[in-house]
This record gives sequence, structure tokens and C-alpha cells, in this order.
Amino acid sequence: AIGTSDDSEIASYVAADAPSAPSQPSLEASTKTSITFSWNKPANGGSSITAYHIYMNDQTSERWDLVATGYDLLNKLVYTKTGLTTGKSYSFKVSAVNAAGESTYSASN
Repeated sequence: AIGTSDDSEIASYVAADAPSAPSQPSLEASTKTSITFSWNKPANGGSSITAYHIYMNDQTSERWDLVATGYDLLNKLVYTKTGLTTGKSYSFKVSAVNAAGESTYSASN
């Protein structure tokens, strides 16, 4: 049959780069079971940062676990991880997200 096909699905793209990596997390406070750290906002790559991802390593393996993500971290640039084991060491790193994707990770602390 000859004729016009249905329209394709709409594809939307953003002319931007993923954000730069945030700064290395900086310790703000710690207790027996929590660690609070902050980071500096990176360059956004031409599109607003929409979230930050927080990764944690418990220093018993090479694995980094995503422990927090979301819009609520945008204005605070600070995070408190609770429920930690007293006397155990932990490392954290942060990435930023915009419409173009996720940044590289910050240096870990």
C-alpha cells in the first residue's frame, strides 16, 4: 500500500556535556555511627545539575555502593551517612547529574 506512515516517536536531546566532577568530599563531622561531609558544586556542562549521587566504600573490597541520590542534595551540598559501624573506616565519592548524564566521580576521601 502506498501512503504516509505513522509519525516516529519524539526524541529530545540536550546540547550540553555531563557536569565536571564535584570536589573531593570534605569531612564536616563524625560520631560513633555517622559521618557528615560536604563537597563543592562543579561546572554544570551547560545544563543544570539535577541530582548528586553519593557512593560509599567500606574498605573491605573494591566495591562502591550507591548510598544516596536525589534532588534534595542540590542546595545543601552536604550529606550525613548514618548506621555506620563504630571504629570502621569508610570512603566516599560524589558525582553530579544533569540532562546530558553523570559526571566522573570526585576523588574519594
